[in-house]
Amino acid sequence: MPNTSRAPFRYLSTGIETRFANYLDPEPKSRQLFHFHRPELLSGWLSADPLEPSDGKYPVGPGALPPSTFRSRLKVMPPLATTGLWPAQIKAVQNLETSLREDHPRALIQMATGSGKTFTAISSVYRLVKYAGARRVLFLVDRANLGRQAHKEFQHYTTPDDGRKVTELYNVQHLTSNRIDPVARVVITTIQRLYSMLQGQDDLDPTQEEGSQFDTGGGLVREPVPVAYNPAILIETFDVVFIDECHRSIYSLWRQVLEYFDAAHFRKYQLQPGDIVVSEGKSPELVGQSAIYRGAIRGIYFQKTLHRFRSVPGSVPSEFAQIVFRAHVKSGVFMRLASITTNIAHLTLEKFKASPFPVPPLAEQHRIVAEVERRLSVVDELEATVEKNLARCARLRQAILKLAFEGRLVPQDPNDESASVLLDRIRRERESVAAACPPRKREKAARV
Repeated sequence: MPNTSRAPFRYLSTGIETRFANYLDPEPKSRQLFHFHRPELLSGWLSADPLEPSDGKYPVGPGALPPSTFRSRLKVMPPLATTGLWPAQIKAVQNLETSLREDHPRALIQMATGSGKTFTAISSVYRLVKYAGARRVLFLVDRANLGRQAHKEFQHYTTPDDGRKVTELYNVQHLTSNRIDPVARVVITTIQRLYSMLQGQDDLDPTQEEGSQFDTGGGLVREPVPVAYNPAILIETFDVVFIDECHRSIYSLWRQVLEYFDAAHFRKYQLQPGDIVVSEGKSPELVGQSAIYRGAIRGIYFQKTLHRFRSVPGSVPSEFAQIVFRAHVKSGVFMRLASITTNIAHLTLEKFKASPFPVPPLAEQHRIVAEVERRLSVVDELEATVEKNLARCARLRQAILKLAFEGRLVPQDPNDESASVLLDRIRRERESVAAACPPRKREKAARV
């Protein structure tokens, strides 16, 4: 064990939520865990080889060098060998590694169709396994066809520095059963099969992997699937997760499956009670529309078409901030800041941050909120009264029509002839007029 007065691994748990920090990392940060690590894993971390002191990129204290970690090894990875890579692929791999070195647990690579997304991902996977020491990488898809395609690309990938196929250097397993090969360094599977494994099922019907829940609409209408701890599949099974087509159902219906392995992957994007989400736009009428998250439903995350506003505690109440945002919508501030092309409007994060935001004293903010809420309650009462009266008007109209058709709308004169008598008299008058007309005129009169 390294010579240190601090406990290298620290856990904090409420019994419901557990957080963990690894003080062997260059910049220790806590992250949320689904479950505690095994002692064997902690022992393995402590026995890892230290980084070479000549690297000069890891803080070395007095005494023995500390064991290296995945995050510390990320900081000393060699430059990317760009042979065989397109400029967009080079940029994607380099930016991903920069993001990981800066300890951002989640990254999005967005590339055009036909630009070699899978090849780019395999290039990153190879470097993370070889140079950062990732024990196992998960390549996750939401339908079987994508998994088969990815497996073929792994089989054909030639490493730029060694010249051999990546499958000759590392075991790449494409799951067709519910068992992970203990020596596999890369595991390719569908999210459906992974969920069935966490549920303890012996196998999965292959037909359930053929279609994406996104295509069938299941990812849009169902709640995220429940996941419980399975001691047969440890939370440290994968160091890195690559998700193909991540904008699909994986981030909605199957979110809990990913949280099982790396809750820190989502921590940055999880909403807390009091957060305000502001619409980036798309349609002009949606620019700047906002809502306060109250925490009624736990485990809510926001996506890239929304901006999150979270104030420093004790500085700006969420209710006051939303008043400001709503005022900007009504006055057109957000629309003037937004970029508009044809019928699409975007309020970028930079423009949103540049919008004016008055910050009066806290007591004044509370007074403004109270006054606005009072006036809005008056408006709500007026709206309720109007709706009630409109409903009464609709019922009254029906009642008036009913009385009119029944002849009870006004007092009736008993000397008035009935409707049947009136109609019979009109018919006889028409017949007498037709009989008195010449034949030609009678025919014309009949047509009339």
